[in-house]
Parts: sequence; structure tokens; C-alpha cells
Amino acid sequence: MKKEHPFLPELMNIIERQSAEITRLQERVEGLEVELEQARNDVRGPRPPSGFKPNSPERKGQARRRKKRPEGFARKRSIASRQVLHALDG
Repeated sequence: MKKEHPFLPELMNIIERQSAEITRLQERVEGLEVELEQARNDVRGPRPPSGFKPNSPERKGQARRRKKRPEGFARKRSIASRQVLHALDG
């Protein structure tokens, strides 16, 4: 007579659960591969990471020259109120 191992039913149960898990994970990988392929073929192009502003649209045509101001807004030079002679100058 053939004697059955005491852990055989438990091992068979573990093998069946692992087989079901492998099948489920293979289906998930296939779905993710399809999603990745669709993302690669997206016509909108890559998206910037969250938190970044989107790129500004490219300008068409040539840029205009900037218009100069009639006068600067810097402080006007005034006449010196005093003259300081340093030891190295004199």
C-alpha cells in the first residue's frame, strides 16, 4: 500500500492558490503593457510633472524690436556739494 504524505493536501492547496495568483498577475501585466503602449502613442506628447506650469506655446513669426523709452528713469546727477581729498591722491 502506498502511504500518502501528511502535508500533501496542504501543499496542493498552496500550489493552486499560487497558480491562480500568477494567472491574475499575468493578466494585470498584459493590461499595463497595453496602457503603456497607448501612452507612448499619445499625440499630445509627454506631460510635465505635477506642480510645473505647462510650456508656453511657441511664437509664430519674427519678434518685434522693443520700443525704447524717451528717457531713462535713473536719478539725475547733481553738482558735488563737497570735495574730499584722500592721502593717496595728494
